[in-house]
Amino acid sequence: MMKRIKKMIIVFFTVLTVVCFFGINTKTVYADQTYSYKYKKVKVKKQKKSKKRKKAISNIAFDTVNLIIIALLCVIFLLPFWMVVISSFTANSAIQMNGYQIIPEKLSLEGYKYVFSASEINFVRAIGNSLFVSLMGCLITVILTLFTAYVLSKKQLVGYKFINAFYLVTMFFAGGMIPL
Repeated sequence: MMKRIKKMIIVFFTVLTVVCFFGINTKTVYADQTYSYKYKKVKVKKQKKSKKRKKAISNIAFDTVNLIIIALLCVIFLLPFWMVVISSFTANSAIQMNGYQIIPEKLSLEGYKYVFSASEINFVRAIGNSLFVSLMGCLITVILTLFTAYVLSKKQLVGYKFINAFYLVTMFFAGGMIPL
């Protein structure tokens, strides 16, 4: 009984995948090409090359200020990651004596030795569990989104407005991640 249900589910998802991928018609249009769209002929024009213009001083100042702000934000956002990586390579005694430093005095691998050698910490299994949960979550989300998008692309679907509103409301007011 379970084998039959599994086969039916596999056939169902296979058919839906084939319909989704091969039922979509895509067409690339290049410049200076005429193509027909819903019984109308449309001509795509080539864009003219723009001449290089000199930048005004106000634009140069604006670009410079933007660059400085973006550089500061990059430093602010990347500094915590840097501190985590550097503290993982710093000896525990050095952290206790000197605190956290951007550039440590002495690098050590004793934390990594402890994690990989301790028998009460099964690091490989923990990494495997994390990878499994992440990959399966992504796969299920992509599959369900694909099927939902295909169904919602059909405007003549009974209850289309309700289903569409249901999905829109849940997108606006997300519940966040649910911890395992």
